[in-house]
Amino acid sequence: MAHSLSAKKRVRQNEKSRLRNRRRGSALKSTIKGFLGMVQHGKVEEAEKELSKVCQAIDKIAAKGTLHKNTASRYKSRLALRLNAAKKPPKQPDKLLMSLNSKPPTHAQRCGFHGFIISFISCSVGVVNGSKRLIRKPLAAARGADGNVTGNHSLPLVALTELHGLREQECDQ
Repeated sequence: MAHSLSAKKRVRQNEKSRLRNRRRGSALKSTIKGFLGMVQHGKVEEAEKELSKVCQAIDKIAAKGTLHKNTASRYKSRLALRLNAAKKPPKQPDKLLMSLNSKPPTHAQRCGFHGFIISFISCSVGVVNGSKRLIRKPLAAARGADGNVTGNHSLPLVALTELHGLREQECDQ
């Protein structure tokens, strides 16, 4: 609680400026939402006209001190990026980048297991002397590359270690 007269006056001033800033911020958010709605619905020509109005509003609020000038600049930049992205047709992903982003083959795939595991039937990971170890050899129903369920297969221990995050030397029994 403020005791001096100047502190009490400062509390009143802070309350007024807080309400003023909230009002300005709310109005700005409304104009930005209107612009983003136009962009989302594909009204690019209308959105271009609206962008200049939104940028003016952002600059005005930044000049009055409600927004920092760098924040205002970031808002304007991101809105322009949204508009430019709406103007361009959707880009097809580059095959080279897709191949670079794909995961390398697992040890099981390199060793000839070219399917994916549906479920583990008998598998347990236990803690022996403070480290994780495989207790039993796992059995799994597997779906081969042709799409057929090929029954129960004994997977190599390395395949299970990759799934459970264990190291190979911990699995030697």
